[in-house]
Amino acid sequence: MSFFDNKEAIVGDVLVKLRQLASMEAELLFREFENYEGSLPMMSETVSRTINAATDALTDALEALPEEEKQDFMPLIQAHLPKTLADMSFDRLSDGRGELHFGNIKLVII
Repeated sequence: MSFFDNKEAIVGDVLVKLRQLASMEAELLFREFENYEGSLPMMSETVSRTINAATDALTDALEALPEEEKQDFMPLIQAHLPKTLADMSFDRLSDGRGELHFGNIKLVII
């Protein structure tokens, strides 16, 4: 199964995932805007910085875990990928011994 053979399905899944994430971010942005003083652009910047900081913290925390504990996150990582892409290539995230390659995990998180 190649990317080009499944390009339409993959792009569709990616767009669905991006819309879901954008919707969650927008809901957070407007909820925070209602609860705190400031302008919408200022709140948008704050939310964006917070998301980036959380991503960095999660990446650092996962990187510090022993290899066997990283494997516990495989179902979560698989669920985060667009469906067609996960179905096609989730097994490629491992290093060949069944252990999740952390460089690939970071790509999924960000």
